[in-house]
Amino acid sequence: MVQRNLRMEKRDGIKRQILVSAPSNVAVDQLVEKLHKASLNVVRLAAKAREDVASTVDFLCLHNMVPAANPSVAKLLQLKRKPVISRNRTIQSCIESDAGPNLIY
Repeated sequence: MVQRNLRMEKRDGIKRQILVSAPSNVAVDQLVEKLHKASLNVVRLAAKAREDVASTVDFLCLHNMVPAANPSVAKLLQLKRKPVISRNRTIQSCIESDAGPNLIY
């Protein structure tokens, strides 16, 4: 199917997009890897729960591509990952003052 689409693109000059799925995450990773090796533009969409799971195609995952392409998004994601602490105290100062219950998650 992919080869057929490529031939049609060359013939009429119209770029096409294909949505591909597979029965498991491992199968999707292998498919994405093969398509990438065939010099196709590939973007892998992963479930939120799978974003922290290491993969051989991490660099092709949308959740990694967007922050890499846009520094503003990368900065926002860093801020999002920081824990919010009451009265702007650092985690260390909360631990030192034994103020653990004052942490807001």
